[in-house]
Amino acid sequence: MGKVFLLFFVVCFGLNLSAQTMHTLIFINEEEAGRQTDRRADMRKMKEFITDVASRIGYRNDLRTHSGSEFTTQMVDSELNSLNVEFNDIVIFYYHGHGGNYSNNNAEIKWPNMSLLDKSLPHTDVQANLEEKCAPAKLVLCIADCCNSFVYKQNPQVNTMETRFNDNIKKLFTGFSGQKFIMISASKPGQYGWSASTGSIFGDYFRGAINYYSETTSNPTWENVLSKAQYDTKSHNARGGHVSEPQYEIFNKSQRQPQVHSGEIKW
Repeated sequence: MGKVFLLFFVVCFGLNLSAQTMHTLIFINEEEAGRQTDRRADMRKMKEFITDVASRIGYRNDLRTHSGSEFTTQMVDSELNSLNVEFNDIVIFYYHGHGGNYSNNNAEIKWPNMSLLDKSLPHTDVQANLEEKCAPAKLVLCIADCCNSFVYKQNPQVNTMETRFNDNIKKLFTGFSGQKFIMISASKPGQYGWSASTGSIFGDYFRGAINYYSETTSNPTWENVLSKAQYDTKSHNARGGHVSEPQYEIFNKSQRQPQVHSGEIKW
């Protein structure tokens, strides 16, 4: 009997060790006056998308969403500090709301400040916290879907990924050597981020680019995905008379130098 119990324990413990987790923190204030429609649409679409990705790559889905009275820097800090990231886990931070660049019109300060209910939070502060807390992670996405403007329309239809593309989406999120940390914002310094009644324009193109490359190539890369999302978002905004494009940097955690600079459109 003791041997049977020991075998059961070893098997269960081994299975537990092999189960990776996708940790996702979503901050979207669905209750913002006058913006309920697009905020709720974006929350719904992002939750469905993350749940689908976690299922496709075989990861446990640790999805945490915050809105209303929880849309605060205190909650951001609490959630970041509570992360328990294991080797090869994936971590995604996604903020959708108001933001701005408080750098006195200095475009060299490239990342925005996110405007939560209590105060603003620099995108780079979240980056620093994630770098500290998520050292074992396989992939970290740090996304600020907001304006980056100086302060001193229908969205595209996004097709659902087909089951046959599960291997491709897994390659994108886990099938690369080493570890990656990716910084993303929906606009460059001095620009606005734009939404429609159906949600974030960048958010739809970001999800759409992941879908596109999972369907069209057996080896999708984040360089391709983010370049396409950048190009499509910029083009969409330009059709509406807006000069606004996302920016991103991809770091190999082993060398801490950007592999991809945000100044060029490659797609």
